Amino acid sequence: RNTIILKASVQCPATHHLIGGFLIEAGLTPGEINGITNTSVDGPVEVSTLIEHPAHVVLKFTGSIDVERKIAGMAVGQIKPLLLALGDKVPFVVLYDDDLEAAFAAAAFGAFSHQGQDGMPPNGCSLASQ
Repeated sequence: RNTIILKASVQCPATHHLIGGFLIEAGLTPGEINGITNTSVDGPVEVSTLIEHPAHVVLKFTGSIDVERKIAGMAVGQIKPLLLALGDKVPFVVLYDDDLEAAFAAAAFGAFSHQGQDGMPPNGCSLASQ
């Protein structure tokens, strides 16, 4: 049986609590969706415990590059699939012969769809010359 564990950020634990509540309203049951909060002191221990637990077979993390490096190192040791957002830095490149109006509309959509919370909003726009 698949489950989800939301480990809340120290900066915004209430956000993850709300997300968990919405998922329960949508039909998941407690146990299918679980939430964890921590302090900045006990966070590394909790993360290590989550990664090392044998029932956790796939990991997904969004956060700082420094923490993602540590998590990647732990996941490799466990030989577990891992998806990292890598700091949410996504370039948006426009080539010289692109339709500029369409390109900038796509950039705006990418930046503001899902209120920028999709993990891949364009971080900058580069226009390549001929």
